[in-house]
Amino acid sequence: MKGSSTPDNRRLLATLFALASILGLAPGCYVVDSEDIETTSIWAHFWLEQEGDEPVIARGELRVGGPLGSIVDLSGGEQLRVNGTRLAEWMDPITGYRWLRGIVPADPDGSYLVELVRTEEVLASAVEMPETPLILDTFPEELVQTMDRITLWWDTSGAETSVDILVEGSCISTLSYQSVPDNGSFETDWVEEQNPAQPSDCPIKVSVSRGVTALVSSAFKGGYSEAHRTDSVTLGFDSYLD
Repeated sequence: MKGSSTPDNRRLLATLFALASILGLAPGCYVVDSEDIETTSIWAHFWLEQEGDEPVIARGELRVGGPLGSIVDLSGGEQLRVNGTRLAEWMDPITGYRWLRGIVPADPDGSYLVELVRTEEVLASAVEMPETPLILDTFPEELVQTMDRITLWWDTSGAETSVDILVEGSCISTLSYQSVPDNGSFETDWVEEQNPAQPSDCPIKVSVSRGVTALVSSAFKGGYSEAHRTDSVTLGFDSYLD
């Protein structure tokens, strides 16, 4: 029967996948030209991010079949663009994946349109940026010591369900918190010194990031978009105070 899977076929597929892994050809590492595939087979992931007043960074990922499928390389003049700005091709130095990446001037209303421009169609996906979670205050205000807890307060006028919080610095162990309730205040765990050999003048960066997700164009096989805005402050760090 068409589409049936026999034990021999399953063993053959398992052997091929094992061989691909040994050779470094794991599924999802292949690249296909966009000219050779239909739109309905493309899975899309778009994301925008902005930190403070920095430019908005836009990225796009296209794959065949799903999030673990082969990477789509835009060819034949096809392109990704955000608010009319074409994204440039960029090879991720760690994964080797072909991402499409560009810097887009900030829209005052936080509204963006991600378009996959094909030879015969344009697929548009709307992305709305969240409000920036502006950090209003911290305690300690300026200088953090070993085993201090950091309390921070942020603006909730554009609150979403949750925020992510990050505390990092070369002298301390990184503190990372995902899906913290977006209620305007949070107290971290104790700040632990990581490298006593570092000089005492070692800044700590505290960041609050608010994100939202949305669906991409229904013409795709599937996927989603995400948008993030981040605010951060820098505090001093010292192991001991006189």
